[in-house]
Amino acid sequence: MKLFSYLLVACAGLGLFACNTEDEVPTIDTGKTKSVALKLDGISGTVNTKAIEDGTTSGSTIILKDMRILFCGADGSIYKFYDYAYSTVLGSDWVKLFEPAGLVFHNIDRNVTKIMIVGNKDNKGINWATVDNVSDIKTATMLAAEENQSVADFTTPDPINSTKNYVTLWGESALGDKLTAGLFDGTHPDADQYKVAIKLDPLVARFEIGNIQCDDLGTHFSEIKLKGIGLVDMSLSKVFDGTLSPRLLVNTFIVAPGVTPSGSQYEFGSATALAWAYNAIPTPPLTENPLLDSNGDIYNYNTVGSSLATTGKFVYNFFPDPVGFPNIRLQLTGVKTKLGVTSTFDFVCTTGFTSTEILTDHPKAGHIYTINYKFHEANIGYWDDVICVDISVTVANWTIMALTPTFK
Repeated sequence: MKLFSYLLVACAGLGLFACNTEDEVPTIDTGKTKSVALKLDGISGTVNTKAIEDGTTSGSTIILKDMRILFCGADGSIYKFYDYAYSTVLGSDWVKLFEPAGLVFHNIDRNVTKIMIVGNKDNKGINWATVDNVSDIKTATMLAAEENQSVADFTTPDPINSTKNYVTLWGESALGDKLTAGLFDGTHPDADQYKVAIKLDPLVARFEIGNIQCDDLGTHFSEIKLKGIGLVDMSLSKVFDGTLSPRLLVNTFIVAPGVTPSGSQYEFGSATALAWAYNAIPTPPLTENPLLDSNGDIYNYNTVGSSLATTGKFVYNFFPDPVGFPNIRLQLTGVKTKLGVTSTFDFVCTTGFTSTEILTDHPKAGHIYTINYKFHEANIGYWDDVICVDISVTVANWTIMALTPTFK
């Protein structure tokens, strides 16, 4: 009888022990993987382009030429990545990424919680050979010059605008909720299944500048010739996480054409750091500067010659800065007064942009700002003087935005 009692006590003790350790039993690794159907949103037109809007002379699309798709964990670990390049082959993985059903990825590690995509990934400040973690991407530095580079196999008849369409596109999304019903073909029936749509967005904004006109020419000046146009007062680099380099200010870091830079200065229109943000007028090898000798003369970028044109824009992609827009400098030559004297006044430059429609969160990425560069004779001044030029702005998301300048 005593032995039986001892057995009861022993069993009770084992029962208590089991209850006390129930929550400490490690999770059993089922070996399950994940399967994901990925679709890219925000892509329209043809499968190799990201839509902006038809009707702009700078081209209606940003080219999506290549991409890297990364499967990441909550701690930033990168478990797997895939590279894709533009293809028109029906049934190819590239094409499937843009179809409603998406492209299915199998054997994805069960620790993956997020997908990230870098579109147009080449030569964009990321040293892919050293990338081990998401932080290696988000701390990489992009250069504005690289956001304005050409893609040899995606060109248009306009050489200026052909060099502006290969910009970095970015998108990321959590896997979200697991599907409750089977989506895929049964190849991996035990895998947890997910369907993810990711929208790719550009990390730059764009200026499209045209309709250059002095609308009161003839009051003080008889004629002017156009020599060059470009951006000043902007940041030349940006880290993926949003940190901008200091703005290069026109009176501090950028010197007049022909002036030898010193220290960290740059010559406006030089073939070094600011080459991406400047275009000579006319485009070399043409040497004849377009002549404005009437207040009705309007100049747009012209690929044929130095004559006036009704279409064509000077296009620059830039990193949006909460401080404000880059400013636009128009370099002049042969400015003659009504008395026939050649003036030393040789430029027009904006100093800001205002509009009742522009909010404090502009400029911002994914927006195009179209500028009609109309100025007055009173705005022509010396390089080291600041003449106030206000340009009103109309804003819409990824549409062509008309800007009309007014001058003080």
